[in-house]
Amino acid sequence: RDGWPGLFEDAALHGCIPVVVAGGEIGGLAQPFSAVLRLSSAVLKVRPEELPTLPSILGGITEQQEAALRAQLGKWWHRMAWLSHPWVREQAAALVEGNLRKNPRVRDVLEQQQRQQQQLLSRMGRRR
Repeated sequence: RDGWPGLFEDAALHGCIPVVVAGGEIGGLAQPFSAVLRLSSAVLKVRPEELPTLPSILGGITEQQEAALRAQLGKWWHRMAWLSHPWVREQAAALVEGNLRKNPRVRDVLEQQQRQQQQLLSRMGRRR
């Protein structure tokens, strides 16, 4: 009822797909970074009355749906991380590496995004 909880950023930074429990539209909630990011495309939304069936809802997510949500999450999770301090940057890198080792699908999605970014940068460089 009062917007996004502080744990939302923690979940996103750990590579989890955030689950938002809300009635109505997500767009009606106060979203972090809403001026520049469309978070509703990277979260799973459930209504409060669906909470008793949450395990089956989560179990029913297809690999394609999960990949689409993770791809959207991969576009903006780093905007929530404050990595200017060297120690924080090292800790974040270690955390990301650990998460990648645990979940090869996340690693595959991130590697695909990196390849796409490199291809885009390469094409942009040729236009100059």
